[in-house]
Amino acid sequence: MRSRTPLAILAAFLMPLPGISCAGRRGIYRQWSVYNGDPGGLHYSSLDQINPANVARLKLAWRYDSGDEFPASEMECNPLIVRGVLYATTPKLRVIALHADTGKLLWSFNPFEGQKITEKMRSRGVAYWSQEGNRRIFVVAGSYLYALNAVSGKPIARFGNAGRVDLREGLGRDPATLSV
Repeated sequence: MRSRTPLAILAAFLMPLPGISCAGRRGIYRQWSVYNGDPGGLHYSSLDQINPANVARLKLAWRYDSGDEFPASEMECNPLIVRGVLYATTPKLRVIALHADTGKLLWSFNPFEGQKITEKMRSRGVAYWSQEGNRRIFVVAGSYLYALNAVSGKPIARFGNAGRVDLREGLGRDPATLSV
């Protein structure tokens, strides 16, 4: 008798998971609050103001220059948009919060304050978390994970050591001997 396990596994992968959007479902994922748009990484938004009929009439609404460009710099960030705020990282890994409708800078956080940045530094962006009124932005810069207040951009003092955790610690080796 043939086993039905492979078919059952395939069916389980094809079925939508609770809380995961499918492209045909309306009214879900009207923000871009996680990397790649939704928890399933579908690169999907249910917003429908832009469509094939009007895409040719689009015009630039605003532009923001971070001022962080330098020779060989690049920006690979996937911005998030939550509650009308766009969160992103710049080529020098500053975290910025912009008013999504106007591009106005709300706040900026520089994890390398006072240091000269001349080398490429890659970041895929930030992560957003909220619970019971706490709203945080998480970003990795160098060997540190930072937790920032999503409204003010200030480090969360209760998180790690004054708002950051050294990701080299706890590996069984001296963090000072590990690269940043």
